[in-house]
Amino acid sequence: MTDLYTAHTAEEIRARFVQKCNELISHGLADTYKEICENTQIPIAAFNQVKNKGAMPTLEMIYNLQAVYKISAESILFEQPPQIDLVLLKEQLATIHEALDQIDNTLSS
Repeated sequence: MTDLYTAHTAEEIRARFVQKCNELISHGLADTYKEICENTQIPIAAFNQVKNKGAMPTLEMIYNLQAVYKISAESILFEQPPQIDLVLLKEQLATIHEALDQIDNTLSS
């Protein structure tokens, strides 16, 4: 079975996490890493381990960053975040709509 999560993938996720934090500072949304950590309840020591390539960001770290700074977790976890298939979504909604119409017609009879 193929490994879906390699050391290379882990490094990419770590790098994207740090990059997003750097962007917060460069865009003036936070002044320091310490401020980001305080706002997201990430221990500064844990953040420093991630920044210095000694650890991976946890899902909690990623989702806290998302919750506070509105950075999508997908933009950290995936090189190219998955795109919504609008055609498929419309087909599924049409199928649901038809089924609801049939139920409504059955109940009305």
